[in-house]
Amino acid sequence: MKPHVKRLAAVFLALSTSITMADENDWTKSLWGENDEIGAANLMSADLTKEAAGLVKEGKVYSLGLILDSNVPAFPPPFHERDDPTAWSSQ
Repeated sequence: MKPHVKRLAAVFLALSTSITMADENDWTKSLWGENDEIGAANLMSADLTKEAAGLVKEGKVYSLGLILDSNVPAFPPPFHERDDPTAWSSQ
């Protein structure tokens, strides 16, 4: 397994298992107090973010939004029926 895949797997495991570390009788209680709003994201640190950024090999931007204006039908066709999905992108 490639080193970056191992690191990503370790990060995923750390974030996903942190939820199970809560009290087994009440998994809804946050480890970070009752006012916690970000849960396992509390485990993210500057060092972990820097390490994750180092895994990036090339920069790509993907538009995840859908342009809504007078030229776009209210219910556009599904992606698999479009000739060119990038035609719906604003970029």
